[in-house]
Amino acid sequence: HLYAKITDLELTSADIVAQTASQCFDISVWQFLAALVVGGRVHFIDDDTARDPERLLTQIQETQISILETVPSLLPSILDVSETSAYAQLQSLKWLIVTGEAFPIDLCQRWLRAGTSIPVMNAYGPTETTILKFFHFVKPDDVEKPSIPIGKPVNGAAVMLINSRGQLCREETVGEIHIKTPYRSHGYYGEPELTKEVFIQNPFNNDPSDIIYKTGDFGRLLKGGDLEFLGRRD
Repeated sequence: HLYAKITDLELTSADIVAQTASQCFDISVWQFLAALVVGGRVHFIDDDTARDPERLLTQIQETQISILETVPSLLPSILDVSETSAYAQLQSLKWLIVTGEAFPIDLCQRWLRAGTSIPVMNAYGPTETTILKFFHFVKPDDVEKPSIPIGKPVNGAAVMLINSRGQLCREETVGEIHIKTPYRSHGYYGEPELTKEVFIQNPFNNDPSDIIYKTGDFGRLLKGGDLEFLGRRD
């Protein structure tokens, strides 16, 4: 996961990653370590600042943070401070990463309409399969699509979309997202039944060691191979 982040975000020793996530949250792992692996820096942002758009913007500008990860629901609050000044204060950013929630089309339009040159990565990945497993670099024409894609699997991961009849889905057909990767958890501590329910043997071969994770999320593969997230099963 760390090397996927380093490669895809082109992290170098010049980068400063904002540590915004609680240590109880999976994305904190890459925020702690990825920049350090390449000789960069991590800037710790306390919880009160992370939740206060004005203070967060000021800290980003003062410390010249280059990588910021946030949930999409925080972006409107940042932009409401003042779109003009907000973008000016964000100019040190090399990447804005949105994750943890669906990235609404109208919010993406608002970001792009302001003319910022800061690129956005839309990322997706359950904790059970080691944080991020898909990402998509947002393009201007994405706002013409039904939703912002979550992209293609990172190295070491594959996606399987399985319909209610247990069949693999064709392109543009909706199915439940299953993730195949050797980099996954072994299950839920003290909950063997739940583990058995979602960490299942790959139904398309007879290898009992080939375990895939049943996410409970719906999606479909778009033309070109990008995955579109369509919501939770429940």
